[in-house]
Amino acid sequence: MKTRGWRRELAQGAKMPLGYRLAWVDWSRRVAICYPWPANWLARQWRELVWRIERAARVLGGPGPEEQQVADAQRIYRERQVLAEEFAAGYLTGWQECLDACVEVIEQQVERGGLRKFARALCSLPAKTKRPQAEQHPEKRERSKLN
Repeated sequence: MKTRGWRRELAQGAKMPLGYRLAWVDWSRRVAICYPWPANWLARQWRELVWRIERAARVLGGPGPEEQQVADAQRIYRERQVLAEEFAAGYLTGWQECLDACVEVIEQQVERGGLRKFARALCSLPAKTKRPQAEQHPEKRERSKLN
């Protein structure tokens, strides 16, 4: 909680001091700005007035500060979505190219008739080997010889 005179800046989840009320929320910093009871309304109106004068100097009319912050956040979100879609399209194109190259190699091997060799090389299957027999206890070996 930061303090400047009467002003209190509260992070998300912080408890509001007694006698203070919410004046506005600064979405970019994710803090709530609070003032004592009648001052919260006056501070909000003053902020709104200053904002509208600044906007009128640039362009007549326009949204308030909270609406502008929400619009900016939505614009940034849309830009990120566009970038994500472009990335996904490129990623899928890369997969398609890789798959096409693999299918082409397999078709060439089928035409040559060496598909079995190709499959063995691809899977690297070892040749069949005999399993080693487990060691038997010496007494069991003697019994088996007697029978």
